[in-house]
Amino acid sequence: MEEENKKLRAMVGRDGKEMESEILLQMEEENKKLTAMVGPDANEMESKMLQLENENKKLKQELAVSYGKEKMGKQFVIISWVGFACVTPVIVNALK
Repeated sequence: MEEENKKLRAMVGRDGKEMESEILLQMEEENKKLTAMVGPDANEMESKMLQLENENKKLKQELAVSYGKEKMGKQFVIISWVGFACVTPVIVNALK
């Protein structure tokens, strides 16, 4: 294992720690660029995300309530028609 590491370091031509530090520097620079792009709006965006998540939860709850009311309305209409269909022949037969 040690020999393989030496071979790889020789192929690259650098010490492993030196490469690691270069990679870390590149990552820090990239991170600085990204934070500069986002800027102070990051906190604002985060609060907006929380607000949207809360709104989404409320809308889902309202949708569930609306669905329940719609289902109950449909059941009422069906029961009313069934009742009408059952009572009408009884009244017609009673009047004959």
